[in-house]
Amino acid sequence: MTTKTTKDKGPEAAAKAAAETLDAMMAAGKQNAEAAVKAGSEAAAEAFETAASLGEAQMKKSAEGYKAATKFGKDNIASMNAVASAMTTGFEAYGEKVASYVKTAADENFEMAGKFMSAKTPEEFAALQMEAISKSVDRMVSHSVEMNRIVADMWMQSAAPVKERYDAAMQAFTKSFAA
Repeated sequence: MTTKTTKDKGPEAAAKAAAETLDAMMAAGKQNAEAAVKAGSEAAAEAFETAASLGEAQMKKSAEGYKAATKFGKDNIASMNAVASAMTTGFEAYGEKVASYVKTAADENFEMAGKFMSAKTPEEFAALQMEAISKSVDRMVSHSVEMNRIVADMWMQSAAPVKERYDAAMQAFTKSFAA
């Protein structure tokens, strides 16, 4: 249609029509290019914001994980300090009990030695020997019970912090599978 109209009006009209068509094509191309640039810019901005928010979320998760790991490590160290303290206290109590046993045994043995020297008959000597044996056995049983109690208490107090850390580790481990 344009060709007929331009034939009727001459070369100037054809040039004008071609120029208008070219202008319309350029305007449409410009609009398309601007739309493409705008869409690309918007997509790039949206991708950047998404990447930034994902990066920020990962950084927060990493920071939280680091804090949790640090706290767990500090709690482990505190637990080992508690174990060392309980063991030290137990060893001190055990050592004191051994020293007490040795002192008591020495005192009783010196007393019995004096009695042995003052014995006048073999029957009196035999009775003193039975008394010495009886006291020695009673003393050993009494101190052994106390020393066993000290050791048992020491191990129970030493094991409690380790058990707490074990329970915390298992809870953290199972929680990671639940998440």
